[in-house]
Amino acid sequence: MLLLLVIYLSCAIVMFFSLMLLLGMMAFWLVELWPLRSFVTACYLLFGGRYFPLSHLPIKIYQIVQYNPFSLVTDVPARFLTVGLTTSELMQYLLVTLLWLLVFLYLYKIMLKLGLRLYEGVESV
Repeated sequence: MLLLLVIYLSCAIVMFFSLMLLLGMMAFWLVELWPLRSFVTACYLLFGGRYFPLSHLPIKIYQIVQYNPFSLVTDVPARFLTVGLTTSELMQYLLVTLLWLLVFLYLYKIMLKLGLRLYEGVESV
């Protein structure tokens, strides 16, 4: 179980890094990224279970929110340490994390191609 947790956490870290990498690609089109950073931080705090445990949400909402990338990075490991998860639950979260990782990497490749095609160098004097 501990080995599975280490594998899950490794995949979750890589998945979250790829999400941040994808958001960093927005620099091709946006001049200021500060508003985007504030938005991502707010999403992380709200959907990651940092303000309140996501399990306190109504069941139908929780069934949807539990699979978002922010929850997979913070709420799932916290629930594993406090309440405990079964092997099948942890495997399910691992598969969802890998699916998010593949989606983010695919979107990254697309955004990189589009961004490099539209890139214009800007000099500062």
